[in-house]
Amino acid sequence: MDYFIQQSVEKFSDFISQVDLKSNPKITVNYLLSFGVELDSYDFRQNLDRILKSFEKTFYFEKPKDNFAVLGFDDLIVVNTEGKERFATIDKKILSYKSNFLNNWEEIGLENAPVFMGGAKFIPEQPGELWENYSDSYWFIPDNVLLKKGDKYYYLHNIQATNKSDAESLIQRYAAKLKKVTELSAPTPLLPPKILAVKGSSPKEKKKWIASAKEAINMLENADLSKVVLSRSLELKLSEELNLSFALTKLRENYPDSYIFAFHSGKSTFFGASPEKLAKFADNKIEIDAMAGSASRGSSQESDEKLEDDLLHSQKDLAEHKFVLDYIIKSISKIVESLEFDPQPKVKKFKNIQHLWVPLQAALKSGSAVFEVIDTIFPTPAVCGTPKEKAVSCIKKLEDYRRGMYGGMVGWFNFEGEGEFAVSIRSALTKGDKLTAFAGCGIVADSNAEKEYEESELKLKTILSLFENEN
Repeated sequence: MDYFIQQSVEKFSDFISQVDLKSNPKITVNYLLSFGVELDSYDFRQNLDRILKSFEKTFYFEKPKDNFAVLGFDDLIVVNTEGKERFATIDKKILSYKSNFLNNWEEIGLENAPVFMGGAKFIPEQPGELWENYSDSYWFIPDNVLLKKGDKYYYLHNIQATNKSDAESLIQRYAAKLKKVTELSAPTPLLPPKILAVKGSSPKEKKKWIASAKEAINMLENADLSKVVLSRSLELKLSEELNLSFALTKLRENYPDSYIFAFHSGKSTFFGASPEKLAKFADNKIEIDAMAGSASRGSSQESDEKLEDDLLHSQKDLAEHKFVLDYIIKSISKIVESLEFDPQPKVKKFKNIQHLWVPLQAALKSGSAVFEVIDTIFPTPAVCGTPKEKAVSCIKKLEDYRRGMYGGMVGWFNFEGEGEFAVSIRSALTKGDKLTAFAGCGIVADSNAEKEYEESELKLKTILSLFENEN
């Protein structure tokens, strides 16, 4: 390992010399540099708990099916926006860093990589105690990035420098960072804690939530509101702090078709396994999932196929899904050149649940920026309802907690207009020995409140299944 560090530092020194930091000394020039090296079989996913919790800000995002994972830690540059206009200025802010962005990625066979990563809340809100460590919208360029693409692993070190920076100081800093990263390689035990107490599922609490769901149904019948997503939270008291290496490994194994994520801030970590793509950007095109309408999985192939067929013919679920699909089509119509999709929903299956699903692909109009598009579609009726403003008002009235990052989004993007964002559902917030899990249900006029509660139980299973094999 010492030889590897020595070789890497020498390559970094060559990279810095090529940048020619001392050019034009009369004018200060700001640089954003990214230097990468390929690592030899360093699967950082085995040690996520230690790395995620060792820094003030860390972010993990994985698509197991695509053999892709990225871990960013220690924020170097932050774009932190609050309030109703939280997405309006992001595109402009990130452009200020693009003009003097230099990297060596091509030399190590890396075409493109995540640069910014982070997430945004469901809606702008005052943080409160539960979400005290999270902003309305927080995106950062990490000081350090560990990346898995296919069967290759990379370490990227990001640096802010000027033409007046001391090259030797930058080299020493890089050597220290690389040494620290390689020392973080020891895996942690993969064991779940015990559940000592649960708040949010007692008969009294169940009755209260069902009453709220019935009130939502009444509001749908008597107001200009077509759908609302009503959620609930479940608070667990654990015997010890949850080990994130254990949690994320089990989620990866159980939900390989989902987005596995963790966003650590301060002393809290928001994590989960989301089945839903909000948006994927590449080559001036966008992919979006319209996903809504749910059913459980069957205990046999025959029963599973029966549940699938029932879902495909459920007028309630088809109506719920159509609200989402229509909203997405209308929202992006002004910013796309063309749009492709099959309006007949398919069924996408996960370990414990199956959903109605329509994938959409569109060619964006020239000049469309990432957060211009995000601002247009987010949040969709899949996590909010429709019309959006009235659904949000209903949610604020009937839910007894602030959603924060639940129902929001997590993801990454770079300067080439590439990026991928997941809707942050099937998720939980862990802080010390407490864990709060979340689940929501799409309610339409012919919904049944008791069945919606059962659906929320099914969705909570994604997180609660982590504790099925308590030691």
